[in-house]
Amino acid sequence: MSRLLRIANRIDDGLDALRLLLRQRRMRGAPARVHCHLGFGTPARLLVSGHVVDGSATEPSAQPATGLLADIRALATRYVESQVMGARLTLRHGAAQTSAMSDSDGFFSAELAVEPTPGDGLAWRQVTVTLEHVPGSRQAPSDFSAEVMTVPAGTRFGVISDLDDTVMDTGIHDFRRHWRKVLRSDPRLRQTFPGLPELYRALAFDGGGVQRQPIFYVSSASWGFQEPYTRFLELHGIPRGPLFLKDYGLQGEQWFAGDHARHKTRAIERLFEVYADMPFILVGDSGQDDAAIYRDLAARHRGRVLAVWIRDVSAEGARKEGIRDLIEALRSEGVSATFDAALLAAAKEAERAGWAAGRVR
Repeated sequence: MSRLLRIANRIDDGLDALRLLLRQRRMRGAPARVHCHLGFGTPARLLVSGHVVDGSATEPSAQPATGLLADIRALATRYVESQVMGARLTLRHGAAQTSAMSDSDGFFSAELAVEPTPGDGLAWRQVTVTLEHVPGSRQAPSDFSAEVMTVPAGTRFGVISDLDDTVMDTGIHDFRRHWRKVLRSDPRLRQTFPGLPELYRALAFDGGGVQRQPIFYVSSASWGFQEPYTRFLELHGIPRGPLFLKDYGLQGEQWFAGDHARHKTRAIERLFEVYADMPFILVGDSGQDDAAIYRDLAARHRGRVLAVWIRDVSAEGARKEGIRDLIEALRSEGVSATFDAALLAAAKEAERAGWAAGRVR
């Protein structure tokens, strides 16, 4: 670890301790609350995570304010929301119970071993998360609810998708348009790509409208964006699923909890571990290094990657040529791989391989 990073970690730890001390002295203010993430797991194994945040932070509004200044304020709030460390939590589902404690970034995670419930296909299960104790506060214990998507053994495949520029159009080619879209706090003002909702629904649901295949979303955005991302998916009829977002704090020997490639790789390998017998379709775009990340994963986890689909959002040049080379390398290794602006080739491949329920477009 560099000397500069050690100093930064000490400052970060000192600020966490100062925030805790101030809360202990205040002993007042709005109660802390829990932001539960959409969890994932199997019928016998529930994985739950979330953040404990200071109650003085602004609760997300069902009717968010519009305008550039309101969007900038909302964006800043999502990145700097005051998290609470050292909070004790209890998680329950049926007779299963476990405990957790929030870390210096307010983050907690836990795993529950539960009795499998009979049923066919995917299911969403409720876990009660009780905030038992908050350092420096006399607030009474309070309950929150976490939803966990369980995927049974024998599921044909899963989909792991990027969000920005893959599912959500951020206008990456036009700098001014791109940043105006990134700043927008209201998911109603954001757009998806034509045909994307239909493709993802055809992958996830069978002909009778029952969801059989899970979709997971990975992004380098802050965890503060879970609520607008989830609302965006709902508004556009895109199947919802667990999100893997990022903490933007210092972690050990890394600046800002690691880079995009490290974050995405770790999230996908975590899913490979939990669903050890399920292959995946990986979907991304050419705006970042998705093609290289997916090719590396396919090479290191033979047989786990069914397909790699990359949305082309790049101008002509060396970057695009490099992605074409990666696509060809994947094909030579037996992985279905496509690269085009509208994911039309992906839709055709999904129909041809029988991954999609009926015609997609």
